[in-house]
Amino acid sequence: IMYSPYILFPFPLRFRVRAEYYLIFWFATQVLYGYAKVAGGVAVFAHAGGFLAGIAILPIVLSDVIERERYDGRFNYTYTIPPYIEPTAKRGIGTISKIILTILIATLLAGNLYATANPIRGDIKGMMIRYTINGAQYVDYTAIQLPRVERYIREIRVSETRILLSRLTSINILYNPSRSGTDLNIDKLDLNVPVKISVGATLKTYTVKVHVERLYASYDHDGFIKYCEGKLSTQIVVIQGLLVYVTSEMINYYFTITSQTINLKDINEYMQIPASIISIAALIVILKKSQDLSLMVEKPREPKLPIPI
Repeated sequence: IMYSPYILFPFPLRFRVRAEYYLIFWFATQVLYGYAKVAGGVAVFAHAGGFLAGIAILPIVLSDVIERERYDGRFNYTYTIPPYIEPTAKRGIGTISKIILTILIATLLAGNLYATANPIRGDIKGMMIRYTINGAQYVDYTAIQLPRVERYIREIRVSETRILLSRLTSINILYNPSRSGTDLNIDKLDLNVPVKISVGATLKTYTVKVHVERLYASYDHDGFIKYCEGKLSTQIVVIQGLLVYVTSEMINYYFTITSQTINLKDINEYMQIPASIISIAALIVILKKSQDLSLMVEKPREPKLPIPI
């Protein structure tokens, strides 16, 4: 059993839900978010992989029963929905839960097989982007495969990161093969940059102002920045339904970008097989072994003895 305290104004409430149901719900969100490329997709797929790895090794690391003490009343001022019911031990997981988990794991296996059959070949540029906007600090990570820089930038979910990299690409700073192995210094540069925006089925171009106060960049052998820092100001294009306009005010970026080249050949060859094995092992545990384990059982708390004085 898992307790989930939720704060609902004006009274804090808590309700009971089996850990089985909550964990399946959480696992489903990680799979769906991964395919939807939320947070880049990589982070949430890593969560899903860790969840499956944990299930796969359950028969090894668990004894027959893990005991968990009953909720100790730290939130005893809250209202309980529904009223407290004595929990019961339950071995394994239910049939519906098994079906849902099987579908989710099969979805991951299908994606793994697709990635194996259609691997991303060549090198990618793994980037760490640190920047400050109006006093707020951001850190983001992304990867770009050359030469399709603009395509990868369009898929970045964090709009602040996407705008910064888009502007650096538009003024030929992020990637420029002619600067291979060189350094670049810029001091006070003003440009008008075209920005393409899809409005419905129409692709429109808007012009925004970009001001580079200062910038230093060092390029690798491909002409991609391996280190870049500076201050950049830019107008942005705002989309509100069918209304699209360019802001009159400019936002200011103080940024540092580092990158490294990653060869995908070894990753594609050696990571897909272990991922498939872990997924299949987890599926076997869910379908065949779960009845051998009481994953969570509550026991009554022993009465506290009076403290001698």
